[in-house]
Amino acid sequence: PRGFVFHQSRCGSTLVANAIAARRDSLVYSEPEILVQALERAPELLGPLLELMGSSPYHDALFVKWPSTAVAHAGTIAAAFPGVPTVFIYRDPAAILASHLAD
Repeated sequence: PRGFVFHQSRCGSTLVANAIAARRDSLVYSEPEILVQALERAPELLGPLLELMGSSPYHDALFVKWPSTAVAHAGTIAAAFPGVPTVFIYRDPAAILASHLAD
């Protein structure tokens, strides 16, 4: 993978993922359930899964926007993919709560 995006909910992470995906050579998986399941049940499958998911003749760069709950597993992910650039997107917690309460 070329990069990972971790985030809090309602912080603009979808905008970031869409901006990355706007590049024709980038493939972005946004909160892929199969990776979450592998992370929780069989972390040793993360490498092979991402290799398979990233094999595309049309893209040169694979990015994963993890679900907000995956931040609890950031250490496991970092250990499985050392050196992969990672960003954490956050927002004022009060604004996040207000956004959730507005729904």
